[in-house]
Amino acid sequence: MQFFYSFPNEQYPARFVHALDSMRRLVTDKKRGRPHGLRENIRICAALGIPDVIKWWGQVIVFDALIGNTDRHPENWGFLIRRPPDQKETYEFSPIFDNGTSLGYENAEKQLVALCDTNHLDAYIGRGSHHCSWTVADDQRAPHIELCAHYLKTHPDARSAMQDVLRFEPTDIETICAECTQFPVGVPFTPERAYFVSRLVLARRARLVALLEGTHGKLD
Repeated sequence: MQFFYSFPNEQYPARFVHALDSMRRLVTDKKRGRPHGLRENIRICAALGIPDVIKWWGQVIVFDALIGNTDRHPENWGFLIRRPPDQKETYEFSPIFDNGTSLGYENAEKQLVALCDTNHLDAYIGRGSHHCSWTVADDQRAPHIELCAHYLKTHPDARSAMQDVLRFEPTDIETICAECTQFPVGVPFTPERAYFVSRLVLARRARLVALLEGTHGKLD
């Protein structure tokens, strides 16, 4: 993730603040960033006057479900704060960052062929969970797809914004993964991993598309 705040020529440079700094009364286990509830996240962001909170969080949880990110703890998202002279400070979301705990990173090369089997792939996806629960009162990691389904049911107006994350050509994923095998790095991105990651992302995308289509507008 490229640097995203306090550029030299900004009139009012932003300072970055981790979400944890606004959640210290809720997060009792600072090391693990728990409890961490999505409903409470939304309320805190709305109280700070951040625009498009429902849209933003809908897109974040779909993105995390798409890549299988399990580590969106309160220090892996946050705010950009600006305070022009003699004015009230304003808050906005920073870009999301530190997305590395994803894409099946923990699976060794020797496991990849077996994991590409449809049954094994489906089971692996089913075990994936977000760092957030729905609410701090029930602080269990929510499965990715279930969290998206709960969010959509609670905030149906977020449907189109959530679908926007999935508006890409499936063949683009295969192309990008194949290109990654060409980088001359010490630990290569092998053709086997390229095939696994593309299969994994596209299988997750299919589940999310089915969920978000529902009985309403079809994903273009």
